[in-house]
Amino acid sequence: MKAPFQSAVSPTHQIKEPAMFPIKETEAQIETPFLRTLLLLAICLSGVAYGSDDHRNDEHAENNLQEQHGHRDDHSEHADEHDDHDDDPVSITSNIAEQAGIGVARVGPATLEIVTRAFGKLIIPPHRQTHIHARFAGLVKDVSVHVGDRVAEGDVLAVIESNQSLVDYTIQSPISGVVTQRQINPGEVTDDVPILVVVNEDVLWAELKIFPHQRNAVKAGQLAHLVREDRELTARITHIAPSSDGEPFMHAHMTVDNSQRKFTPGELLQAEVVVDKANVPVALENRALQTLEGQQVVFIQEGDTYEPRTVRLGRTDGRFTEVLAGLQAGETYVVDNSYLIKADIEKAGAGHHH
Repeated sequence: MKAPFQSAVSPTHQIKEPAMFPIKETEAQIETPFLRTLLLLAICLSGVAYGSDDHRNDEHAENNLQEQHGHRDDHSEHADEHDDHDDDPVSITSNIAEQAGIGVARVGPATLEIVTRAFGKLIIPPHRQTHIHARFAGLVKDVSVHVGDRVAEGDVLAVIESNQSLVDYTIQSPISGVVTQRQINPGEVTDDVPILVVVNEDVLWAELKIFPHQRNAVKAGQLAHLVREDRELTARITHIAPSSDGEPFMHAHMTVDNSQRKFTPGELLQAEVVVDKANVPVALENRALQTLEGQQVVFIQEGDTYEPRTVRLGRTDGRFTEVLAGLQAGETYVVDNSYLIKADIEKAGAGHHH
């Protein structure tokens, strides 16, 4: 019969059968507690080893947590450091600036144009359009042009049979241009109305309305900046005439070259007529101005560094503005695409406050 217990310490230490090795009661009482002690010791040793591993794992986890916490603290401190420097200079290499189209100019003197604004439209000058009549009343035998056709000076436009002589005669175009009206067809009889209208749009007039409060300032010979949609051109006032319809304004006319067909008669436009000029020692181009934190600024370039500079402004002509404080002549400032630098500063500021 086997003993009911077997040591967990070593398989060689076994309780033998009583028939072979009789054991005294006192010896059994001594050996049994001893075995139990060994068993408990083994269990304790395994528990210590397991606990040691847990302790190391806990230390590792705690170290990781401290590292993460320290990283967050460093990040927080780094963010706090930058909270007070939202307007720090921005660094942009010359290659990136060139690719982004960031253009610069130097601060210096400028001549401001004092202007008055006027509105009007493009028209065909009266002397560049012709209303063609038949010289003699008669029967229309042929019409060789249609509305929209371009004709050259001397081209035959129609053939008419005279009622008096019963002889055919031709009607030729007196100017080069485009046919805008056709009032006759073959088989019809001509009368006193124009049979064809031809206009030449190679040269147009910009016709501006000059109201009484502008009349003393606007004169022939002055320059005017004409703006239509996204295009701008400069022309000189050739003459000023009263309105033929009795309207309470004068008409100022300027000649506009349209040989490339860039403009269309009837287009509306606005103009700034230069009525005076003022020389200022320090000025900048208006397109350089940006608003940052509620203040007007420009971005000063020094090498690869771009720094926002608050400016106090004076007079302006819509293109250049007088600088009363904040800039000195000779400094380099951003003119083209300055909004990109503003966006970079605002993005950095938003990230620091997040």
